Amino acid sequence: MIKLKPRSLRTRRKVPSYTVLRCVMAGHQVTWCRHLCVPVQGRGACGRWASHGLRGRTQMAIDARLARWAAEAEGAPVED
Repeated sequence: MIKLKPRSLRTRRKVPSYTVLRCVMAGHQVTWCRHLCVPVQGRGACGRWASHGLRGRTQMAIDARLARWAAEAEGAPVED
């Protein structure tokens, strides 16, 4: 004989309060950054690190190269 037991209902568990911060731009608690704010010194409006504001060394090298090309186009002396 097969023993069948009723399915247990899964209850939703809330995200722990220490993992969420209230987002100023979205207006509610979010677990990840929605990239809505303009970061200041790498921090978003909510106070956590803004991933969209952090620049890697490849991105910084590209920005430096573009700035150098813009300076050359204007005729300004280029510093290396």
